[in-house]
Amino acid sequence: MSKLVQLAAVALSLVAGTAHADANKPVAKRAVRRTSPAKTAAPPPEPSPPPVADPVAPAPPPPAPSALRASLLPVDRDAAQPAFERSPRRIVSVTLNPLPVAVGRYGLNVELVPIAHHAIIANAYWQSVQPWVLDQLFPKDVEKGSLPGRFGGEFGYRLYSGRDGASGLFVGPSFVWMPIFYPRVSEDLHAELVPLDAFGGAVDVGAQAIFGSGFTIGAGAGVMALAYTPPRSITPPPGVSAPTFVEPHVLPRLLIAGGWSF
Repeated sequence: MSKLVQLAAVALSLVAGTAHADANKPVAKRAVRRTSPAKTAAPPPEPSPPPVADPVAPAPPPPAPSALRASLLPVDRDAAQPAFERSPRRIVSVTLNPLPVAVGRYGLNVELVPIAHHAIIANAYWQSVQPWVLDQLFPKDVEKGSLPGRFGGEFGYRLYSGRDGASGLFVGPSFVWMPIFYPRVSEDLHAELVPLDAFGGAVDVGAQAIFGSGFTIGAGAGVMALAYTPPRSITPPPGVSAPTFVEPHVLPRLLIAGGWSF
């Protein structure tokens, strides 16, 4: 019996040793695998350089607030031009009237332009009677006396298209004070001229130019209406004829002026 027990113990020990050896084999392999040198990894590829971007001009800086406000303001075309290209502003123009000299009128015009396009014009003159005018009014065999001259004048407004003074196209009204020498037949049947004053208004249109030196020339036309009471001639006796004279209250005007602007 004891022998059987000993044999069984030996058999169990052999079985246990075999099982222990089988269990230790994978462990050994794993240990060997862990202790074996690791394979060397291939170095990573070098990164390619980034692409070179095309050169771009730097963006302009934003405009300053003052420059932005200036760009929103209206542009003065005259101020935008260089100073040497702009015509100097002429505030005062003094011109003479050569055409009325033929009928004995001697005067001048003064124009003041305080604001661009707007002018105030004043005219003063001395009116006399020329001999050839008397010859046209009365027969040559009629005795003609000399008449003293009289003052006259005008005061008005003109709207000009130019900006540099009294220049460009113009239109405007004016108040007229004009001396008139009206013919009549006196009681002793003599023809004579009676001086009187006529008052009224006129409207003129025309053009005037101011050159770089200041020389000024202008021309125009208009119409004027005058109010006056002409002297009456006597009623001729029966069988005697007396001339009759027209009473012009609406008259055309022709304007010619030349002078200087400052």
